[in-house]
Amino acid sequence: SGQLPEAHSFAVEAQIPEPSDPHVESDDPVHRPAGAPLFPSLGAVKPFKGGDLATPGVLQEALMARSFDNEIILLLSDKNFGDMATNLVLNFKALGMEHYLVIANEKATCEWFRDQGTVTGCAWSSILELVPPSVWTNWQFGDASRAGNRFMNWWMRWHIMAKVGELGYNILVTDSDVVYHYDPYPYFKAPPLARHNLIVQNEGNDFPAINVGLVYLQNAGLGSAALWVIQEVADRIMRRLMMPNPPACLSDGQPMRHFMWEQSVFMDVVESAACACVVRHRGVGCMFQSEAEFLEAF
Repeated sequence: SGQLPEAHSFAVEAQIPEPSDPHVESDDPVHRPAGAPLFPSLGAVKPFKGGDLATPGVLQEALMARSFDNEIILLLSDKNFGDMATNLVLNFKALGMEHYLVIANEKATCEWFRDQGTVTGCAWSSILELVPPSVWTNWQFGDASRAGNRFMNWWMRWHIMAKVGELGYNILVTDSDVVYHYDPYPYFKAPPLARHNLIVQNEGNDFPAINVGLVYLQNAGLGSAALWVIQEVADRIMRRLMMPNPPACLSDGQPMRHFMWEQSVFMDVVESAACACVVRHRGVGCMFQSEAEFLEAF
């Protein structure tokens, strides 16, 4: 995946003001009047009812149709979470925004969304179908064609996010089991967050305690540390998939599937970027006899 970028500092926590009275006019982007989104994309984007993003040109076509002012929102869904994704789409529309693209686990999910009639931007990718079947056997993840494999769905968004970032877009990746009470963009575009290229949701007090339920990449050009983080997460996952002998837990000898959890990989990569060193210790605790042995090793 290339050379590590030089060490960078990261914002751990920022105190952000609550929006003020919606009836008070203000030039402050955080305190905008209610109903005035920073990126008013509702009705300004084109439908994209399906396409394989692994096919050359399809990703660019989808982004041309669905992005607004160089911004795109990506959310992941299968049919089991279809109602939740639809609810989030309606949530965004209520805030005056429609520049989203649902990343579906398979073509049939996009067809389901199309039949439901609410979601107007959906695509899928066949990229992981290129992984040899033996890999899934080694890792015991099940059949590679199984659309309900949550690991596959999680990995997919990092691959796609990296490709979208390489094309120069600002990307908000969000879980679908959330509600946005306010337009998030005024927070991203105002101090203190505006000067940061990679913004994530925290999960605890110790760096880098991160929850990848919300990731925002902005103004991150090719060669930047922020884009490298996204690219490296996608690349590490693919490299680990191709390991001929996956690491095993001492307790039961089973493949160490937690080693492939995207959130653990992301935290390792963020820490790698911060220290300009290679960090890859999360998810491997079951390789050791005790926590003390694990801590001594890492």
